[in-house]
Amino acid sequence: MKLLPGSPLSFFVRTFLPSFSKSTVSQQIDVLKNELATKTLPVYASLVDESAGFTKPNPFMSKWNKAYNDKVMSSRSINFKNRQFTVRSDNMILVVYNVLNQLGQRLNYLESLIDKSFGDDIIGSALSYQQANLLRLVEMSEFFLIYARRLAIYIVSNEYEEIEKNPSTEKPFTKGDIKWLEMNMQAFLGILGIYSVDEENFIRAVKQIPDIQVPENKEELDLIQKVHGDKLDGLGLGFVPYVLNPIYHVRMKIVEWRHNRIEAAKQERELLELRIQQYIMKRNGADNAKMDQVINNAQESLKKLNKKIADMEASYSADYGA
Repeated sequence: MKLLPGSPLSFFVRTFLPSFSKSTVSQQIDVLKNELATKTLPVYASLVDESAGFTKPNPFMSKWNKAYNDKVMSSRSINFKNRQFTVRSDNMILVVYNVLNQLGQRLNYLESLIDKSFGDDIIGSALSYQQANLLRLVEMSEFFLIYARRLAIYIVSNEYEEIEKNPSTEKPFTKGDIKWLEMNMQAFLGILGIYSVDEENFIRAVKQIPDIQVPENKEELDLIQKVHGDKLDGLGLGFVPYVLNPIYHVRMKIVEWRHNRIEAAKQERELLELRIQQYIMKRNGADNAKMDQVINNAQESLKKLNKKIADMEASYSADYGA
């Protein structure tokens, strides 16, 4: 997936394919709902289980984890007063877990509204403000799930290395992967903030986005901004870089790409489960050389698959978003 820094919404609209089917979006939402329910929420539930040791305020030993936790807990975009979840103090894992618990409801709502808002074919150049932002939210959700799993894997591996000074398992990510986590942190925090809004205010903010076509002309853009003001972006999407899912922006082999993405999510869940188990065993004074080798093999397989996905996207999207 490709992230672009903040630009006018008209720029984002121009990156879409001339046309694509509503069923493509609906299918992707179904994939995301399954990915949330079977490959992301369960591992975060394991992390917030008492046995993992991540339920206390700021439970981290790793310097990187502590610094990231401080960023999350000091974020002004996150609605810590949301009545629909309780954030136990100073713990980013619990914050992400609570937001993930709400995400299924948000995806159901987006799916329903997209079904009502679009015909069978979506014309990229004719999108309204509301339609463009609905598609933005779907693309953001996919990035959010990918990032949340990778963040959890890195958090647990960092904590493991604090209690195992000579680990026989390799680091889960390359330097480039870690840089990706760091470079996209603000995007993740922004989406975390958007989905931390309670259901009532989330629906209100989406509904008030005007259903008028996004113009290309700057004068028209300025006029619409003047007339509609905050209603154009009540959720604060403008503070998050544009997330571009290639299936909406370039012609590509969607089935193969989606299969690889689903397989990567599955492998990320399996790796995270192994990493959590390894960490719990070490906290209890146990080692398991066989598990260490299984983890190394799983990490190597995942690195190869992620490179395959990145290469596939790059081969189809040399100029998308340009």
